[in-house]
Amino acid sequence: MARSSTLAREPSTTPRRFMIVATNEGGGDIQPLLAVAAGLLARSHTVVAFGDASVPQKMDPLGISTIVAAPELALGAQYADLAHEAGHLSPERQTEWLRDRMISWAERLAPAIERAAEEQRADVLVAALFGSGAVRLAAERRGLPWVGVNSTFYVGPNPPRPLEADFGTRMLLFRDFFAPNLDRATLVLHASDREFDFGFDGLPPHHHYMGPLFWNPIDDRPSYLTEPGDPWALVTLSSHTQDDVPIARASIEGLRELPVRVLLTLGEHANEDLGTLPENARVERYVAHDPVLERAALMVSSGGHGAVMRALWHGVPMILVPWGRDQGGVAARAERLGTAAIISRGQLTAELLGTTARRLTEDPTIAARARSISRRMRTEDPVTRACTMLQAI
Repeated sequence: MARSSTLAREPSTTPRRFMIVATNEGGGDIQPLLAVAAGLLARSHTVVAFGDASVPQKMDPLGISTIVAAPELALGAQYADLAHEAGHLSPERQTEWLRDRMISWAERLAPAIERAAEEQRADVLVAALFGSGAVRLAAERRGLPWVGVNSTFYVGPNPPRPLEADFGTRMLLFRDFFAPNLDRATLVLHASDREFDFGFDGLPPHHHYMGPLFWNPIDDRPSYLTEPGDPWALVTLSSHTQDDVPIARASIEGLRELPVRVLLTLGEHANEDLGTLPENARVERYVAHDPVLERAALMVSSGGHGAVMRALWHGVPMILVPWGRDQGGVAARAERLGTAAIISRGQLTAELLGTTARRLTEDPTIAARARSISRRMRTEDPVTRACTMLQAI
């Protein structure tokens, strides 16, 4: 099982000091970082974190202290500025603006990372995709090795699917900023599965597929999950605020007549008025996905990579409604495996979602395929493999 919270403590003959840099305000990027941080701690290494004000609440349960960057260096502020200053531009020009902002932000953030690395006597820097630019600069200036932990599929040169198809106009950001930075990392760990990523065998030598890097906190599963009844259908919105509430509304209505119990996790949209709920629906701000997926017949989401990896891990069919970012690329890969159906934003209706859900949950071949993928993925321990590679640097 790839459960970093249950890793046995392993002795290490050469303890190292790792500094984890988390800059994306607690989005999907941070989950793989938490997984490797917990795994490194289990091997008796020293781990500290650097990030924005949202990071301590994630790292504190692990006993990891966080150096918090100045508020003006938070990544969220860059996006807020973009929305305010570039909202009138075309999507292509907005992406160019964002790319230039990211480059400028990385240059301003890097000195703070350098200072923290020096104060903490860090031996290795570890960064998610969004922090790769700043960490590259800091690591190169201090002569330190650094590792990129990518929370989605491969985004480097000559990918298995054109970047335009995966990211639309945002492809410039990945082509011109993220990919070149990762190309200069000491090591890149992709929290994805090779077979999921179109069976791609063209990774650069310092890039490696790990499989899903899950962080599972102490089990606090709600008691209602174990009550007798129909299987669950997990409907989960993005961990980073998007305008994807229509997925929730279509799911509540479309699944009301199916033999499932619907658990909708709204995240930052918790205050949305969804009207009168049907008897088979329950709404929560947040519930850990694993305990639900263990008892689920279906997952509905916008196609975040982390949620899709968990559904594959548990052998649960999916309806994916890509809303932005990398979600179109994630959904295409899940659909190729034969365990997911895609509904586009423009086609989303409660009726279509309900029909699609019935087809997925009633077809035994889809369920069998999902179980087969789950068995294959569970033959390895991605977190242990990732930590072994980190430890070897």
